[in-house]
Amino acid sequence: MKEIVSITSSYDQQPLYASLFYDDNTTKGIVQVFHGMAEHRQRYDWFANQLNKAGYVVLTCDMRGHGDSAVTLGYFADKDGWFVNVEDLYALSKLVQKRFNLPLIIFGHSMGTLVARSFLKRHEDIIDKVVLSGSPSDNNVIDIALLLADMIRFFKGDKYPSKLLNNLSFGSFNKNIEHPKTEFDWLSKNEDNVRDYINDDLCGYVFTTSGYIDLFKGIKDVYHTKDWHVRKPDLPIKFFSGENDPCMGSVEGLMAAVENLEDHGYHAVEYELLESLRHEILNEKERDIVFAKILSFIEL
Repeated sequence: MKEIVSITSSYDQQPLYASLFYDDNTTKGIVQVFHGMAEHRQRYDWFANQLNKAGYVVLTCDMRGHGDSAVTLGYFADKDGWFVNVEDLYALSKLVQKRFNLPLIIFGHSMGTLVARSFLKRHEDIIDKVVLSGSPSDNNVIDIALLLADMIRFFKGDKYPSKLLNNLSFGSFNKNIEHPKTEFDWLSKNEDNVRDYINDDLCGYVFTTSGYIDLFKGIKDVYHTKDWHVRKPDLPIKFFSGENDPCMGSVEGLMAAVENLEDHGYHAVEYELLESLRHEILNEKERDIVFAKILSFIEL
């Protein structure tokens, strides 16, 4: 069964939407899915249905500025949008946990892995496992990026879709793709998936300057702060990344993400590189193999 659920944000009374997948056999746990940047929850229906068949309740959430939850695409909130978004997702978690009373696994893809780690930082107590797919690498010039975004916002406004910031963030991602046919070939070697992404009006749009500022603050929150208070050091956490995913920067970039969590005090952090795959590992033609690996990890 697929049910639409919604909450009203306590921050600004904005409605937020999610899909809930469940049936009489979904008794193992809850998987809450945090999608990536400039996409939406419905792209995870296949993943949710597979998890459903395996016995899990699944909650796929449209974050602020995305999908059905967007007032303006690529815009989180008027103030502290990254952290408002995290708290809205927490409210959805509590709503579903109260209803089903099952262990919670959070799954984040791409930007969603950053959201998942900001969520973990604040709400570790309700989490039982963490899966991170296609994690972005750290940005060592994040303060310069923030300064540039603030300047663009000053001249163009909060909701200006900044092609400059977009190009600086993603412009190099196709450089290792031989003879790319589109600007989004880095997402996947599955051409059908790339075409569907391009043809989806709720995918691939340019973030607002405010949205970029919030994203950069999220990167700082995950990678550049020491204010973690780990109470579950043995919490199982696993990164999955395609071997040819430019988002991780390099294998060293992925290892730095793993070591970042270990430095904060987590002792059960794993990673797996998936041979020949790119960024959207759940949308490659090998997705059945990928799903089996993820399911093997999350089985409680």
